Amino acid sequence: MLSLFFVEDLPTSTGQIYEFNNDDALHAVLRRRGGTDERKQSNGQKRATHRGCLLRFGHSAVQPPSSTSAEPVISEFLASNRTGILDEDGDHSDWIELRNPDPATASLKGWYLTDSATNKIKWQFPDVSIPPGGYLVVFASGKDRRNPAARLHTNFSLDADGDYLALVRPDGGGVATEFAPKFPKQQPNVSFGPAGSPPKGTAVYLERPTPGAGNSAALPIGIAQTVTFS
Repeated sequence: MLSLFFVEDLPTSTGQIYEFNNDDALHAVLRRRGGTDERKQSNGQKRATHRGCLLRFGHSAVQPPSSTSAEPVISEFLASNRTGILDEDGDHSDWIELRNPDPATASLKGWYLTDSATNKIKWQFPDVSIPPGGYLVVFASGKDRRNPAARLHTNFSLDADGDYLALVRPDGGGVATEFAPKFPKQQPNVSFGPAGSPPKGTAVYLERPTPGAGNSAALPIGIAQTVTFS
């Protein structure tokens, strides 16, 4: 049976569709590209990953990723801002940093931030976007400001003793990133999120907060927590 495979280069998210009649043909392409066939199930779709690229495949053509599929994530937050960055009122408001890890601009229009597992549409973004690889800092001050031309403020504050936190897709039900059932107790002037630039992996305490930038300079300390990205 003829199958169509989309071969995606991970560094560039670009690729090419190949036709294969059998596994031998697939393995030949993998060898040329320096990888091996490691088939797995993911979201009901067969996948094969190997060094340098990703193969999505089935019995019908899988289209290349759309430029509109860019999806942001929560990359860092500070729930006890004592001496860090100031908002436009001169207050040391807590903040949440979002990152766009994709090669296309990510629109946040209609997305939500929430500190409630039972109210996923607590605070909605205006029509703002994040450029490819870029960051956006939102103050978690309770001031509820949604002017897209000014600093953004949620209508809730973060509880340094531990709180639920999620970034929710425009449908109000799909969670892109969440700290559940709640993030651990936070320390003054110590942020929390995945270390690295770009940030990825397990969330840890970050001794050096880096709002609006990668976490490469942050120093992981203390306990870690698994963050859900879906």
